[in-house]
Amino acid sequence: MPTSFQRMQEQTQKLIKSLVDMSGLDENLVSNLIVYAKQLPKSDAPNEIDELVFVSQMLKQFNFTSPSMVSLMFGAIRSSKSSFATIEEFCKLLIVFMCSNLDLKIQFVFKVYDLNGDGELSFSELYHFLRPCVIMNDSEDVDTEEAVRELVEIVLKVTDIDENGAIDLNEFRRLVKSNVLYLQLLGPCLPTESYLQHFQHVLSTHNESEIRQIFGHERQFAMEKDTKLKYYPIRLELP
Repeated sequence: MPTSFQRMQEQTQKLIKSLVDMSGLDENLVSNLIVYAKQLPKSDAPNEIDELVFVSQMLKQFNFTSPSMVSLMFGAIRSSKSSFATIEEFCKLLIVFMCSNLDLKIQFVFKVYDLNGDGELSFSELYHFLRPCVIMNDSEDVDTEEAVRELVEIVLKVTDIDENGAIDLNEFRRLVKSNVLYLQLLGPCLPTESYLQHFQHVLSTHNESEIRQIFGHERQFAMEKDTKLKYYPIRLELP
C-alpha cells in the first residue's frame, strides 16, 4: 500500500501532466509552478490559498493595480463556494496567464466579468465595469450617469449580436477574435507581458530547491501588518 508521501507524489505528477496537457508549457516550468504555489498555504491547510495571500501575490508578482479586480479574479477561479482556492485552481490560473491559448484566456476573462455567474454580461455588469472609464467632470452640464449609459449602449451595439441586451460567451469570443485588444475591454485581469516574462523566467531558470527559497516567505509577506492595511479591506459595489 502506498504511503501518504507516495500518494502526494502521485497526485503532484498527475497535476503536472494535466497542466502540461492543458497548456503545452514545459514540464519543468509547470513543476516549478506547483512548487511555488505550495509555498503559499498555511502549514495546517496545505491545499488552501486564502484570499489575502492571493491578492498579495497578484499585486506583487504581476503588478495588478486594482485589489477589487483581483478579488473578482479570486472568485472566478474557485469551483466551490469555499473561502479559499486550491493549489490546482491557483496553478490553472497562472497557466492561463502563461500559455498562448487564447480560448482559455477568453473563458477566464469572461468569468471574471460575469459578476452574477449567469453566463451573460448584462447592462448592469457592463455599467459596473465601464463607469470608472468615464472621466468625472464638475461641470453641471455633464451627466455622468447618462454618459456611462451611452457608453454601455455603444459596447452592446458592437457586441450583442442577437440583440437580447446582454453579451454571452460566444459573442465575447467572436469580438476578441476579431481584435484581441477587446480581451480586457472591461478592465485588466491578465498581467502585463513584462511582469509575466520575469515570473516565467524565474520558474524556468531555477531548480525546485531554489524556487522554495525564492518564494518561501511569500505567505509571511502577505500576513505582515503593512500589507493587510494596504490591500484590505476590499469593498465591492456590485450591481
